[in-house]
Amino acid sequence: METLNNVRLPACKHQFSYWGLDDIFYNSKLKYSIRNLSFGRNFTMEVTIEALNKSLLVCYLLGIDGRHHFKKIYIYNSKLDIIEIDWLLSKIGLNLLIMQYPSPNKAMARWLWELASL
Repeated sequence: METLNNVRLPACKHQFSYWGLDDIFYNSKLKYSIRNLSFGRNFTMEVTIEALNKSLLVCYLLGIDGRHHFKKIYIYNSKLDIIEIDWLLSKIGLNLLIMQYPSPNKAMARWLWELASL
């Protein structure tokens, strides 16, 4: 049986991203969802979207790829027969989003306290 010892892979400067492994890695860090945030029910969707936009702006201004911390997904709601938009967040993305909400009420104060104690 003949063995192949001289297998050559194409040269790639960033082989990690070449194989798409960076997307897999960063997607595995997106563990939080805007739909599942209990304090978010105290705010309108417009306020939540504004906080999300400010969070993405912070990433942009710092030269950080926001796709590593925020990912838009589409979810089909069979009861209403519509497609809804949700966002998956990393831990950093979640913390940044919480900090962008307007002045705290009691529920928001609790979340800010938990965030500060992490």
